[in-house]
Amino acid sequence: ALRALEAKIRPPGAILACCSGHRAGINSDRARRLKPDRKQAQQTTAMLKLAAAAAAAALLAVPYATRLPYPYDDAAAQPVADAFRRRVAGAEDGSAFPPAFEGAWAPNDRLTKAARLFEGQVKGSESVATLEDGTLVMLDREGWVFLSKPGTGKASKQWYVGPGRPLGF
Repeated sequence: ALRALEAKIRPPGAILACCSGHRAGINSDRARRLKPDRKQAQQTTAMLKLAAAAAAAALLAVPYATRLPYPYDDAAAQPVADAFRRRVAGAEDGSAFPPAFEGAWAPNDRLTKAARLFEGQVKGSESVATLEDGTLVMLDREGWVFLSKPGTGKASKQWYVGPGRPLGF
């Protein structure tokens, strides 16, 4: 009677297994699929260990990440003195805010009338210097030094100082 009841509940070939791995009424191929894959279990364990190590490292790094750099690491914020607060731009004793652009600071369009020198000759001049006789010395983005005599409007390659983008001399 028990077998007849079991046959009604469980169709033929169905898998019955308990948590300890005992199987009843299944073939060996299906039994292998029931077993946890050892490699997958090892990978899962390794990932859990890695996640735990990352969490521990993050918790240990918090005190160092929230501190100010030296020499301000142990300094506490101080209130701003009223005398200083009055001199800040926009305050009663401070400068105008936004500042007034007048005199030498007044807007102009003088640079729109400037002529481009050495276009197509010197590539991205990073630095320009003037010698006593008025000769321009220019350093381009590829490391070449160019010289241009006054009034010629032409630059000539003189020296190669190296690869990269030199930022001046």
